[in-house]
Amino acid sequence: MENKRIHKTKLTLKQTLIDMLNEKPFEKINVTDICTQANISRITFYSHYEDKYHLVNDIMNDYTDIAITMFQKRQTENNPNNESVRSYVNILEVILYLFELYPNFFKNITPEKNPYLALQLYNCVLKTVETHTIEESHKHTLRYSPRQITAFLCYGLAGFINESQNEGIDKETIHKQAKKLLMDTVRSQVIIK
Repeated sequence: MENKRIHKTKLTLKQTLIDMLNEKPFEKINVTDICTQANISRITFYSHYEDKYHLVNDIMNDYTDIAITMFQKRQTENNPNNESVRSYVNILEVILYLFELYPNFFKNITPEKNPYLALQLYNCVLKTVETHTIEESHKHTLRYSPRQITAFLCYGLAGFINESQNEGIDKETIHKQAKKLLMDTVRSQVIIK
C-alpha cells in the first residue's frame, strides 16, 4: 500500500491531467505542463510515472477497478444466479454509470478530441467485456469467438449510443434503448447457443 504522501501526489497529478483535458488535447499536453499546473517538480513526476502515457494508464486502471467493483456489487444484488443476459446488462449499466459519474474525464475521451485516449478506453472496455465473454464460454456454447462477440457488442453499442446522441435523443431514452437492444441480442441466441 502506498503511503499517504505518494497517494496524494499521484492523485494531484491525475486530477491535473483530467482538468487539463478540458483545455487542450492530450497530444498537446506534456509532462512540463502537467507539473507546472500541479505545482509538482518533474523529478517528483518521474519518480512515479515514466511519462504522461503511464499517468493516463494509471487513471484508466483506477476507473477499471471502480467498474469491476461496481459490476461485482450489481451481480450480487440483482444477478445471484449469474444469468448471461443480466450479466451483460450489468456491464453496460456500469459503463454508462461510470461515464455519468466521472464526466470531467470521459467527456473528453472521444476520437475527435483525443484519439489516443479514446483508443485506450475502447481497448480497456473491450478487454473487460472479452474477459466476461470468456467466462460465459465456460457456461454456454458460443456461436463465435469471445473476441468476435466482444467486438460486435462493444462497437455495435458504441455506434448505437453515438448515433442516438447525434440524433438528439435524451440520455435516459438512450440507456433504455441500448439496454433493450443488448438484452434482445443476447436472448436471441445469435451469439450464445
